Amino acid sequence: MSDATVEEWITKAETDYESALDLARRRARPIPDKVAYDCAQCAEKYLKAFLLRHQRPFRRRHDLIELKTACQDVDSDFRLVHDVLTTLNQWSSDIRYPGVSATVKEAREAVKAMKQVRKFVRAKLGIG
Repeated sequence: MSDATVEEWITKAETDYESALDLARRRARPIPDKVAYDCAQCAEKYLKAFLLRHQRPFRRRHDLIELKTACQDVDSDFRLVHDVLTTLNQWSSDIRYPGVSATVKEAREAVKAMKQVRKFVRAKLGIG
């Protein structure tokens, strides 16, 4: 995969990052579902950028633990972000549909987890 494609994934991840942060700052009419979803999307896209950088295939699914396992096959340090990815994984898909909702507190926790994953993967990509 070309570096340009990896950069596209990073750019998309950064868009989700900025969106999550902007929405998390809202005091009036918060949207915790969207914050949590954007946090999960940011992490997902960074994991996929890492896999592409290392020419590893991945399925088109929204399973952060599956992606983490694939990343861990390349770099065992990815075990260190298992817990924060588990936190985010609950918001990766089902949050878009009725029956699953995030609280403001859970959205804040998702932002914290997203920041940890982002920092970790960016360092692994050499863009700390």
